[in-house]
Amino acid sequence: MSVVTKLSFLILLCIGCKSAAQLDYSMDRTIVLVDSLGCDTLNKRYSTGDLTNVNDIYRLALTEYKCGDHKKAVEYLKRAIALDGNEPFEHYALANLFVEKNDVTDALNEIQKAESLFPNNYYIEVSKAEILYYNHNIKECLQILNYIERYDKTRSDT
Repeated sequence: MSVVTKLSFLILLCIGCKSAAQLDYSMDRTIVLVDSLGCDTLNKRYSTGDLTNVNDIYRLALTEYKCGDHKKAVEYLKRAIALDGNEPFEHYALANLFVEKNDVTDALNEIQKAESLFPNNYYIEVSKAEILYYNHNIKECLQILNYIERYDKTRSDT
């Protein structure tokens, strides 16, 4: 996993937490702790077809990622997107999972969907630059990195 991808998922999932607690990046972009029992309950509800809430499926996808089951994470993210494809962070997370699997084409498709839903988002732009680099599109990658550099200079928190 590259440094940019690690940074993206560190921000998204707060990976520093390694115990039974799992993390969820919810729709309002606040971090909520979900214990292992909650994960097991969501898994059971999903397997019986009882889990239809997009936020719960998204939370389960990120939890599975944290637990190391990337195949399930991709499955759950695709299901959440099928139910409501208008949430940019679902596409963002799926794009980063595709990067980990070296599936640059699908990663680029998903990050472009995220970008169309949340234009000029710093983290989406960083991920897009990384994916373009892997896709050997250096010119567009550099354009994005130049944009990010200008953005960083205008931020008040730096």
